[in-house]
Amino acid sequence: MPFVITNPRPITDPLPSDIEGLIPSEFPDITLDTNEDGDMVELPAIAPVYYFWIADSYGMAYRNMKDALAQMQLALENVVALDPEVEIELIETAILMRSFSVFHAFVQNVTTPVRTLHQHIVDRGHYESINEYLSEQGILVSQDWADLASECGTPIDSDFVNSEGS
Repeated sequence: MPFVITNPRPITDPLPSDIEGLIPSEFPDITLDTNEDGDMVELPAIAPVYYFWIADSYGMAYRNMKDALAQMQLALENVVALDPEVEIELIETAILMRSFSVFHAFVQNVTTPVRTLHQHIVDRGHYESINEYLSEQGILVSQDWADLASECGTPIDSDFVNSEGS
C-alpha cells in the first residue's frame, strides 16, 4: 500500500541493510533519500508514482460510480421496453434518487482526502498549485481523476489530462 510521508523530521532509525525490500515491487523506480549520516529523510512532497497510484485508484472508483448510474438507467429503460404499463415512474424515481444519493455521498466522502492530498503537495513542495506539481513532475492523470478533483474543488488543467484514455 502506498504511503505519504508527512513527518518533516529525519527518521532516526538506522537505514536497514535490506532497504530495497521495503519498496513495494509495483513501484521499482522509487528511491529513498538519505542525508550524509545515512538517515532516511522525507521527500518534499509525495513521490509522483504514489500520486499517480492514488489518482488512478480514486479515478477508477469515480468512473465505476458513474458507470453504475448509467447501468441503472439502462436497466430501467429495458424494464419499460418490456412492459410499458409498469408503473415505472415510481420505480425509476426511487431507484435513481437512491443511486444519485450514493454517488454524491461517494464524492462527499472523498472530497477531504482529495483536497488534503493536493494541499499537502502544494504546501510541502512549495508549489503554487497542483498543476505546477503535475507540470514539474511530468504527470498526466486520467480524465476521471481530473473530473473528481474538479468536483472536490481542486481542478486540474486539461494540459495534465491524458487524452489517450481515462
